[in-house]
Amino acid sequence: MNVFKKIHFRFPKQKGFSVIEIILAAALFLIFSGGAIIVVLQGFDANRTATEMIVANQYAIEGLEAVRSIGDQSYSNLTLSSGTGLVRSASNTWTFSGTNNQFGPNNKYTRVITITAVNRDASGNIVSSGGTLDANTKKITATVTWTHTSARIDSVVQTTYLTNWGANAN
Repeated sequence: MNVFKKIHFRFPKQKGFSVIEIILAAALFLIFSGGAIIVVLQGFDANRTATEMIVANQYAIEGLEAVRSIGDQSYSNLTLSSGTGLVRSASNTWTFSGTNNQFGPNNKYTRVITITAVNRDASGNIVSSGGTLDANTKKITATVTWTHTSARIDSVVQTTYLTNWGANAN
């Protein structure tokens, strides 16, 4: 006597996927995967942009601090300039040199320091036009530019005011 019986499974006849179902599945896959790829690439670009802006801001702030150091050496060193660069000597003192500075890989970043005169109104507030020249205050602007892509040039600008406090003490 045979204890084992053959078991037969019967599957209902199924027809294959239709062409329309295959096209719809492929289209949905492309839409979702394309969207995911775009999100990832935009994230990479945003990360790169943020990194470049942080580096550029550091170069700009370094420029302001270097000008502050030059002014601390002698306020008369802060002559008006529409664009200059900076150089640090072997004795670690800053001086003005050239028309700009270039930094980073392949000199990607360009820093220009601008020193302009400051005018004040009758109340002593700094004004952009009119007023009286304040010979003991200078506006220092550090602008750093770089090429993000061939069609896009980015820049950051940092500004500060330096005052000859010693001249006001008399």
